[in-house]
Amino acid sequence: MQSMTPKQRVRVAMSGGQPDRVPVLPAIWWDLAARVCDVEFADILRRQELLATVMPEAGRRLQADGIRLWSRYPARQIEQHGDDWVEIDTETGKVLGRVDHMGYGSLMAANPDPAVDSYERMLRFLSRAPLSHEPQIKTYADLDRLPVPPVERWIQDMAGVRQVVEQTGEDLFIVGGCAGFTMDALKAYRGGEQCLKDLLDDPGFAAAIMAKTTAIYLNRALAYVQAGVDALYLGDAMASASLISPRMFERFCLPLYQKVTAAIKPTGVLTYLHICGNSTPILEMMADSGVDCIEPLDPLGGVDVGDAKRRVGKRVALMGGVNTLTLLDGTPEQVMAEARECIRKGAEGGGYILGAGDMVPRFSPFANVRALARAAVEYGTYL
Repeated sequence: MQSMTPKQRVRVAMSGGQPDRVPVLPAIWWDLAARVCDVEFADILRRQELLATVMPEAGRRLQADGIRLWSRYPARQIEQHGDDWVEIDTETGKVLGRVDHMGYGSLMAANPDPAVDSYERMLRFLSRAPLSHEPQIKTYADLDRLPVPPVERWIQDMAGVRQVVEQTGEDLFIVGGCAGFTMDALKAYRGGEQCLKDLLDDPGFAAAIMAKTTAIYLNRALAYVQAGVDALYLGDAMASASLISPRMFERFCLPLYQKVTAAIKPTGVLTYLHICGNSTPILEMMADSGVDCIEPLDPLGGVDVGDAKRRVGKRVALMGGVNTLTLLDGTPEQVMAEARECIRKGAEGGGYILGAGDMVPRFSPFANVRALARAAVEYGTYL
């Protein structure tokens, strides 16, 4: 078989086909990328335009076939207060909120600021962690004030994404990070404990919040499409069966995933659904969502690549499976052995992408991450 470019390789596998070898797409976030490129993580938080150079360079150095990118958030004044990174209001000096620096990926957590009535304020709302557990949207009136920016407004913040797409060419498969529009969004606006109570005590309000945030993120997804990405990452960690029941998943999340994928499908851009933790009870519904691929097959949540392959592997592609703790604390040889087993279980007939069972931990040895690429070459080549 003729050798493929990284972009071709991932596209074929994510479409359910058999490329020249198993592709590698570990979930690299800003923190690990900063380490790889010897850049201060705080500088990325302050100047997110750095992502346009740091993320593709980290992908190359770690020998990945693809990377995820995020659209720009507003320029921010970031300071370290003890173990926390916090954002400071440049006009008042007030602490606005904690900044996620533990690898959540989408920076979807909310900050106490319920009067979100403009695009810029909404972006800030979506990019800080709460200082308290007080719900940020308390009433339908609060929800009504949340704007739904048009696609054109999101496109203005895609310059960095377009730059990477143009500069990398066939060297990297580019994924747009469009995460968290159902359960993750509900958690962002209502708090971790309250959002779970809402599903039982006020399901109509919970559904209304999810519908509104889905409208917001669908427009963001369509802006990524116009920026030229190859695929969209639809992530919803809080939708895991570790946290909500399969019946709740079917009622609240599945119809909204189907709405988004139906809108994206005609564009030709691929989609994959990230639900970490225990996704075993909902694998079939994840496949029903209309995505092209499901991920990350988290072994820490009890998910087995072979089980997923048997149950849904003919309907959707699969990605992930390597234990994040092995990447963090193991040796390259242990990573290779685990990756080989994932390839054995998932790669037959194509439709499998080697990756981590969730976000690659920030302090993972670089040799361990590169071991994924080595395993794909040694054990994942299709003859």
